[in-house]
Amino acid sequence: MNFQGKRLKAVEQFEFCHAHIGEMQIIPDGIKKGYPTVIDFNSIPKRIENFSTDLLDICKKKVKSFYRDNFMREYRDKGKNKINSPMSLMSRIESFQPGYYGPRGAIVIAETLRKLFIDTKILTKSLTIPQTPMEYLQEVLIPEAAVRLIQEDKDITAEKAVKLC
Repeated sequence: MNFQGKRLKAVEQFEFCHAHIGEMQIIPDGIKKGYPTVIDFNSIPKRIENFSTDLLDICKKKVKSFYRDNFMREYRDKGKNKINSPMSLMSRIESFQPGYYGPRGAIVIAETLRKLFIDTKILTKSLTIPQTPMEYLQEVLIPEAAVRLIQEDKDITAEKAVKLC
C-alpha cells in the first residue's frame, strides 16, 4: 500500500524498494569509500577533451593501458573465438565500468569518446586490432577516461584511481 492507501503494482513496489536500498545501503557505502555525493555530468565532455591527447597516445600504443593489457592477456589465453563469447564478455564487464560515475557517467563518457574518436575516424581498426573500434572504446577508452576523471576528482595516482573503477 502507498501513503494514499492504494495497492502498489509489483513494478512500483520493486522501484520503491530499489530506491530505498540505494538510500539505505548503496549511498552510505559510497560515502564511506570517499565517493563524491554530487557529480557534475555536464562538465565531463570538456574534462575528457582536456586529456584526449593522453587517450590518443594510448590508442597509438605510445602509452601503456592497464585495460588494453588485460584484454590482450585474455585474448592470448582464450583465443579469437572464445574472447567474444557471452560468458567471456560477462567475466570482463566489471573491469571496464567507470567506477563511481556509474551508468549515467558511462553514457556521457561513451558519447564524448564516440564524438572524439569514432565520428572523426581517428580510432581505426588498424589501431584497435583485434578489437573493433567500438569494442576498444568500450573496454579500453571508457575505463581509461574514468581513471583520469577520478584522478582529477580525488587528486590521486592512476594506480589508486584504477582501484576505484
